[in-house]
Amino acid sequence: MKPIPIRTGAAETKWFVRLLVLLSILALFQAVDAGVHPASPPFQGRWRWFSEALFQIAGPAGLVAPWLVLAFGLALAARMVWRRTPKVPSDRWLR
Repeated sequence: MKPIPIRTGAAETKWFVRLLVLLSILALFQAVDAGVHPASPPFQGRWRWFSEALFQIAGPAGLVAPWLVLAFGLALAARMVWRRTPKVPSDRWLR
């Protein structure tokens, strides 16, 4: 008789956790880029008002903060999703 495989939520949520980690890494790279090559006024685009407000509040470092907050939030969300996923001891998020 063939054993019945144990179905866990890990197989279904693994792609979502990986996506969140990838987006977190991309946001971290954007933060590094914003820190190395700081933008200066006049800003252009749809989010001009947001960039101007951050620049007025914190200077060039203020444009790095939203990217860092986004990166941290996405990494925290990935961790929370993976920790609350029912799994067996053999489940890993990298496999």
